[in-house]
Amino acid sequence: TPVSSIPRMEFSEPFNLSSDGQPGRATAEYSPCGSMLASVNEMQVTIRDAESFAIIRVCDCCDIVQHIDWTFDSRYIMCAQLLRARVWVFPVISDNKSEMAPAPVVKVDEGICGLSWAMFTPDGTHLLTCSQFNLRMTIWDLNNSNVQHYINSPKFSEKAMDFDCNGTYLAVAHRKSCKDSIALYSCRTWNMVKSWDVATSDLSDLKFSPNGLFICAWDGPLHYNICVFAVPNGNCLVSFCAYEDALAIKTVSWSPNSMFLSVGSYDERVRIINYLTWKVMSEYTHTSGSVSSSATTIYLEKTSRSNSQYIIGSVPFTPPEVQPDPEKPNPKLGIGLLQWSADSEYLATRNDNHPTCVYVWATKTLSLVCVLVHLQPVKSFSWSKIKPQLFLVTENSRLFTWTPGGAACIIIPSDDIRAISCAVNPKRDSLLLLDRSQAIGCFILDERSNDLTN
Repeated sequence: TPVSSIPRMEFSEPFNLSSDGQPGRATAEYSPCGSMLASVNEMQVTIRDAESFAIIRVCDCCDIVQHIDWTFDSRYIMCAQLLRARVWVFPVISDNKSEMAPAPVVKVDEGICGLSWAMFTPDGTHLLTCSQFNLRMTIWDLNNSNVQHYINSPKFSEKAMDFDCNGTYLAVAHRKSCKDSIALYSCRTWNMVKSWDVATSDLSDLKFSPNGLFICAWDGPLHYNICVFAVPNGNCLVSFCAYEDALAIKTVSWSPNSMFLSVGSYDERVRIINYLTWKVMSEYTHTSGSVSSSATTIYLEKTSRSNSQYIIGSVPFTPPEVQPDPEKPNPKLGIGLLQWSADSEYLATRNDNHPTCVYVWATKTLSLVCVLVHLQPVKSFSWSKIKPQLFLVTENSRLFTWTPGGAACIIIPSDDIRAISCAVNPKRDSLLLLDRSQAIGCFILDERSNDLTN
């Protein structure tokens, strides 16, 4: 059974980071080109070289920044001050390369309506802002800072809206007279091109497929219902319900190749829906029974004072379980995390009542490849964008990684870092490890796959 040798890695010096802890808000993010890294520290946004970590730009925003976003071409960065209802746009690449502190090229103030969310449109020429209380979405033209269009009464301000892969359409969920609907807007004119009703009791979110041909929308946790619609006509291709009268859908994700739709539920199962038939082709079960297949590798974390490593466990294996508290809302139960590898060959999942375990499933065989078992709950995991490599963090000074060749534990060379999330570089073999107040860069130097045991 393979256990990988520890890959050669280098780490940067830690740097300070501010975060309000809200999910979905980025305070450290690689540029789309992969050559730069932006991070927030209170009122400043610092742009670093992604390889040397040398500071390229420092953007002063006069108040605390809660969220940042890059344009697709990495030329501009947006700094959102949600509490001040203000957005700044700074140039990152300019003719004056010696300019360390550039002046903002655009400043947007939402005023009395407030600001709950902001982002660039895919073409990088417009800015989308959402007011508080879901009053409206505003499309700003970055060429002249003027309002180009309003979209009134979105159902949510930070979710249930998505752009397609080509930047052609924006899909937004609305709710009127207790009925959900999806509106499709042209990103060229910002006019509505299509609107249709959705047979959900209380639509929770929606997502374009990566190829832009489909939109899936799903209900909240009280009703199991997920619908898939064709784009742009809005025809319903499937409306799927796995069961009734129980807590329902928790997580949904398209595979990067758009061939599979994975639906994680409170019943501790992931259902894989095939895009050809729109039927469930497999169910990945995470219930409390033991893992008994000899084809599944069990990796157990073992830690000493100066070392941390995976050892191979035996099958059958029963994952350690935490019973959810029935008196508390949002029970720690069901599939809370799932993410596909960039090549769609693997799916990583975490069952919230097995919080120390990460399951890795193979798409070709529709089977469980391995279970990674840790001493502390897994806070986050991310796949590399350039190869099938999974990174995991458990709010301690260790980075865990898995590839088809095996798994390894790496000590983070900083006693202060307690990583709770990781951000991977979209173009290079590096990642950023983040805790609640600091971050550290990690660079993979080679791809050794020598086995320690066979």
